[in-house]
Amino acid sequence: MRIAIIGGGAAGIYSALLLKQDNPSFEVHIFEKEKKLGRKLCATGNGRCNLLNADLTPEKYNHSTMMKGVLDAYPFSYLCSVIKSFGIPLHDEGGYLYPESYNAVSYTDFLVDLLRQFKVDIHLETTVTDYVQKAGQFRIVTLNCMDFGFFDKVILTVGGCSTPNLGSDGRTFPVLEKHGYQIVSLRPGLCPIKIKNPGSVKSLSGLRRKALVTATVSSRRIFQETGELLFKEDGLSGIVIFNLESALTRLGVLPLAEIHLDLLPDETLESLFGDLVAFHQMNPKSFLFGYFPEALVSYLYKINHLDNRPLSDTDLRTLARSIKDLKFLPASPYSFENSQVTLGGVSFSDVGPGLESTKEKGLFFAGEVLDLDGLCGGYNLTWALLSALIVSEALPK
Repeated sequence: MRIAIIGGGAAGIYSALLLKQDNPSFEVHIFEKEKKLGRKLCATGNGRCNLLNADLTPEKYNHSTMMKGVLDAYPFSYLCSVIKSFGIPLHDEGGYLYPESYNAVSYTDFLVDLLRQFKVDIHLETTVTDYVQKAGQFRIVTLNCMDFGFFDKVILTVGGCSTPNLGSDGRTFPVLEKHGYQIVSLRPGLCPIKIKNPGSVKSLSGLRRKALVTATVSSRRIFQETGELLFKEDGLSGIVIFNLESALTRLGVLPLAEIHLDLLPDETLESLFGDLVAFHQMNPKSFLFGYFPEALVSYLYKINHLDNRPLSDTDLRTLARSIKDLKFLPASPYSFENSQVTLGGVSFSDVGPGLESTKEKGLFFAGEVLDLDGLCGGYNLTWALLSALIVSEALPK
């Protein structure tokens, strides 16, 4: 059987390895438009490659009901055994699993070397512009018009639109629309958020802070998570903000939301107010320097108009409230260039069991090209592996 895998990212690499591992006689080809495989994979997990997460639950994904069945079939322990079957030892760091090398580049190089050992045909700098199905077989159309013959099966692992500088530029989605596929609206996911009145946070740019982050719409809480955030010149960043952005964008409510930061989540409002009152004589600003850097203290004073005058108990309570509930209004997500994953993609209404197309028999999808995305923490790389497993088990049948 001849199989064409279009896209040499994580899902494409995993699909090829799994197919050849179980079916050595298969002739598997990977087509990749970049100069090397796995460019985006090399940059994952801040270069450390967060492969899996022990806290693997359906709620980490947008299609949680569907993912419950997938995770029941392929539980976390099984996924660990699959990675180890490639010869890769895993390092567990508080439930976040990395390759023992702790290095995304060496992990990718290892997988590519394994592909060559399995005799997978790798076609680099080969841009696939379309495909044609005739009499149950597929012909790949490339930019340089090379003829690769007919393939029995095709797996599309072209990724989404995020980080186009690493290869995911979304150019295949118009092709799929031409073939009649429904594409769920493509939006940046897991990315920073620009805020309204961005100049107000310019003085905080580069400051990192652990906080309890809550998002509300019309006073109804729709997201809450504790984590480290990063202030930017025009907005907010950090993993907790990435997750918040995906949650709000999925629901289509980001411009309607309010973001609330609790800068001291382990303190109650009353205890903080009491401390401010108790240390009033020594100067509340000096007291707050024990909690926050000077830039943040100055910012809190500025937004509450507290500079250059003695503070009353009412002023101190206002200051305490802003520390416990610092509000920002989101304007928009950052662009695809700054996003880690694409929200949207090929609709599951066009995909059947085994992630095979319901429109073109023999065509399969895996990875980010589908309308499925997860939160930060290895969940999207996990989906790359899960979808490759599903396809590799269904394709030979």
